[in-house]
Amino acid sequence: MNSTCVITVSGAANVGKTTILNQLIDLFGEEYPIYDITEQVNVPPQDRLVYFGPPNGPKCGISTCGDTLEYVRESLHLLKEEYGCDFFVTATRARRSQSFLHAEAIANTNKYDFIPIIKSGSGLDPYIDSHTDNNLHYLLFDLIQQRISIFINGA
Repeated sequence: MNSTCVITVSGAANVGKTTILNQLIDLFGEEYPIYDITEQVNVPPQDRLVYFGPPNGPKCGISTCGDTLEYVRESLHLLKEEYGCDFFVTATRARRSQSFLHAEAIANTNKYDFIPIIKSGSGLDPYIDSHTDNNLHYLLFDLIQQRISIFINGA
């Protein structure tokens, strides 16, 4: 397992991707300072682009703006190239959309693990049972904390 990764939370419009990612940002805000760089990208007003990380440790970027290829491309580029993020979590449209495929290509090009999570209107499929829908942000939090630990301490 590689410690660096791209995680996508994918699905159709209005299934709760932004809500889940905002909850995740709030959870990490209890652990680390959150740096909000939303104003540096052209995204809808309800979306956020942030990064955080432990002091002298890896940085994780979270983008709630995944509706179009342009949003995902610009957000991931900014997080990686300008802010040196090691982990990325982004919303994307449905699996095999242009935004999803771009996130997957970023992972493959950089030899990062790619972890797709599909969010449907009736729950999560195929990775997480629909009964965990209200807890997805906690599961993502634990996954990223594990990756941060591996990054710092090695496998």
